[in-house]
Amino acid sequence: MDILRYLYDLRYFSRGRIATRVMIGSEAALAVFLLIWLNTPHVRSFFRAPEKPALRYTPVWRPWLSGLNPRTPKQKAADND
Repeated sequence: MDILRYLYDLRYFSRGRIATRVMIGSEAALAVFLLIWLNTPHVRSFFRAPEKPALRYTPVWRPWLSGLNPRTPKQKAADND
């Protein structure tokens, strides 16, 4: 939205002193540059959300690896047989 405001501020260009004119002119030039550059295909593809969300790795908690339960599932299965 700031880009549009900078372009809209061009209406004050003839009212100010030289410093004001330089500031308004530079803001408007930057606004035009950003409008053009941000609409290029490469930049638009960078900001576009991916089509498929990335798979996230969720580790399985294994209590026998942390030392809380020293018996592995194979040992427990052998006890049940």
